[in-house]
Amino acid sequence: MNDEQFALFLHAQQNQQEQILQILKLLVPAACNTTAKSVTNDSFTKHDTDNKISIIKHFNMDKYNPDTFRIDDYIDFFENKCKILDIDNSDLQKDLLLNLLTPEIFHELKVALTPDFDIATYSEICNKLLDLYRIKTTRYRALTEFWNCTREQNETMEHYANRLKGLSRDCGYTNDFLERQLRDRFDTGLNHPDLETDLKQKWPDLVQMVDGIPREVTFQQIFTISQSREQAEQDTPRTSIKKKNRSKTKTVPLHQNTTRKLNPMHCLRCGKKERHSLSQCSAKDHMCKECNTKAHFESCCIKSGRAYISYSEGSRKSIKKITRPHKSSTSSSSSISNNKEESDDEVICSVLGTRKRECKQIDVRINDIPCTMDWDPGSAYSIINTTLWKKLGSPSLQPAPKLKAYGNTNLKTKGITKVTVEVDGLQKLLPVVVMKNAKPMLFGLHWSEVFEMEFPKPVYSIKTSTPMTLKQILDKHVQLFDGKLGKVNNYYVNIHVKPEAEPIHLPARPIKFSMKKNIERELDRLISEGIVEKVDPNITPIEWATPTVNILKSTGEIRICGDYRTTLNPVLIKHLHPVPIFDQLRQNLANESD
Repeated sequence: MNDEQFALFLHAQQNQQEQILQILKLLVPAACNTTAKSVTNDSFTKHDTDNKISIIKHFNMDKYNPDTFRIDDYIDFFENKCKILDIDNSDLQKDLLLNLLTPEIFHELKVALTPDFDIATYSEICNKLLDLYRIKTTRYRALTEFWNCTREQNETMEHYANRLKGLSRDCGYTNDFLERQLRDRFDTGLNHPDLETDLKQKWPDLVQMVDGIPREVTFQQIFTISQSREQAEQDTPRTSIKKKNRSKTKTVPLHQNTTRKLNPMHCLRCGKKERHSLSQCSAKDHMCKECNTKAHFESCCIKSGRAYISYSEGSRKSIKKITRPHKSSTSSSSSISNNKEESDDEVICSVLGTRKRECKQIDVRINDIPCTMDWDPGSAYSIINTTLWKKLGSPSLQPAPKLKAYGNTNLKTKGITKVTVEVDGLQKLLPVVVMKNAKPMLFGLHWSEVFEMEFPKPVYSIKTSTPMTLKQILDKHVQLFDGKLGKVNNYYVNIHVKPEAEPIHLPARPIKFSMKKNIERELDRLISEGIVEKVDPNITPIEWATPTVNILKSTGEIRICGDYRTTLNPVLIKHLHPVPIFDQLRQNLANESD
């Protein structure tokens, strides 16, 4: 190849390279754009996925539990939370809701939506959950629960009102009628006699005059007054307690302000109920920070005043053990005779009745101050009044045991102290209870035993002027011993119910197969004795019906009782003059003249 040919070859190669460079310049930007678009799309897809996972992971809400939440309330709460977090994507809402279901509920929902579970929308899942778990309540049942709803003893007015509103959702009430029904049920179910009386006095017909025009009282008005009354009653006890504490600062002992009352029958080192030795006590190596003494806890420290020993329980137990009166060989010269009253084994102080009675008195010197006391061995403690207590120099008082008078009436005491008692030259240091209005003062059982008083002789038999044999008594009262139930003749009992009450018919409860024969036998006995009557529903319509409670006795027999708590009791009109109880009748008979 000569020089000319070589030059042509180089020129051709150069032209070819320039063409290749031009083609590459055109291809590189297009390839770069395609790569950039691909990278951008992949980044967006990955960002959306990460965002969805983050929302599901940080979406804090309790899982659905049918025993705790109503499904409609739960879905409303879920949608409200999605609204707050700005989650409006239905697919994401669907995934979040499914994530809040337990495995059992998720499986039941999946089976219910088969074969369209995978393509089901959020709305379809919500509707299916409502169908599965919404409480299906008939209107009759809703009305019964609404009109039987009353406020509990410690329930707030606001909680009671909200509970009524919740029960009214299935009653079918609308607009103004719902407002009126809520007002009537709230007003009549307050379970607060004083407040109900005030409301009846203020609005006897639930009508008020506004600019000369009669208008019905609203639910909100009654609710506002009830809340105000509730707040006032909550504030009142705090003030009274403060006044009570201030008035008692002079006589209350130091240990009254402590936080621990120790029983002498328990361990005084650790406070446990089981008595044990020091080696077994958990406080044997403990150093008390109150008194710097070893072998007891701070809460049981008597020396520092953190605790005190109460002997009331021990005193009661010792008194309960006394079953036979102690008689002395030497009779006292004090004028003492038989007492007509008997005492139980409990700590009971006698109370004087209104009628006059004979009671023997004892001349006593207490701390060298003479006084006269009624001898009452039926009282476990001797009692003096505050007037005599002040004459004695107002000795320091300790907490007194709880005393009860005849009829289980609690007595208010100021405290208990020890005094020097002298009877017929014999002196003893004895405890005495101080009461404000103790008239007369009582010389009780404890003092009587210490001074060895001669107790009245017990009566073991009563002789009648006309002796009767056992057969005569049984023949005279044969109806009491025939084993049958007695009847009240010529008297009918009327049960009054509220005018707005609707009859309630509840089905019978299932019973155990092993008790069926015994229940049938007991029903036959009740029918044969005329206690209950068999009714044929095909002949006589039954409007009221309540289930029975069948109680198995230890003898194998059955006691059948009617459960009227959910049927008749809520709609009964209470009787203003109930039948007196046995204790009231006995008290009235005791006050009658012989």
